[in-house]
Amino acid sequence: MAKILTIANRVGYGLGDLANTLSFGMTAGFLLVYYTDVLGISAAAAGTLFLVARIWDAINDPMMGALCDKLFQKNNGTGDKFRPFLLKGSWLLLVTSVLVFWAPEGLSDTQKLIWAYVTYIAWGMCY
Repeated sequence: MAKILTIANRVGYGLGDLANTLSFGMTAGFLLVYYTDVLGISAAAAGTLFLVARIWDAINDPMMGALCDKLFQKNNGTGDKFRPFLLKGSWLLLVTSVLVFWAPEGLSDTQKLIWAYVTYIAWGMCY
């Protein structure tokens, strides 16, 4: 017999996904403007950053999936084998979401670009 989700469960899942979608939407929508207008990174350098990050994601995501599967082969009958990653990863996503839009004062142009690479790639890995 199939389990039926209650309204409370549906709302809970929806609100959890809403927060995730808002974080991604804000970052995807405003990050290029922030990098070019606030940090002063050239549009070409920011575009290259986005390309490098997506290439890294294409390499990293299958490795992280295999790592998750290997670390949590057993779910102890609870059906929540990825719960530890979700609980810890949400805090990392929060921190990296803030760091992506914040850079220390007084950085040189090269340091700003390095900061952007590190924080954006870390954000992508947490997402």
